[in-house]
Amino acid sequence: MKNTESFIENRIRWRADQHDIPKRNTYFWEADRDKPNIEFSKDIGRPILVSESDAPGCIVLCTRGAVVSYKGSITAFKYSEIDEIHDSTVKPDEKKEDLSRLIVSLKGGEKVRAPAETGGPAFCVWNILIMLMRMNTSFQETVV
Repeated sequence: MKNTESFIENRIRWRADQHDIPKRNTYFWEADRDKPNIEFSKDIGRPILVSESDAPGCIVLCTRGAVVSYKGSITAFKYSEIDEIHDSTVKPDEKKEDLSRLIVSLKGGEKVRAPAETGGPAFCVWNILIMLMRMNTSFQETVV
């Protein structure tokens, strides 16, 4: 099976639906609302899902990669560049279900803080990123 743009888009939408997305600050790109002011390069693909943090910042999942806006800086990466994804350290006054910050470690050693809407939507974004990272790895292994 080929990982076409439409196949990847359908997988993102399917997984988001499993998490009851859209939510207050996590929504599909085509929704009629203000979107983050981010430019996308063609190699990242089409924007599909946005998750905005309560603090300034967001992550936009696209068909070939993601774009993160955090503390005024924009970072784009392809799913093939992801080494691992984990949650940031939970502070003593926080609960695990208050998750809103993911750390995406890239193969080059860079760590990207990816803010998302707190709770379920952040877990959804985490889940989708893991799915896309694995899809990309399996796809590369079958091509080699």
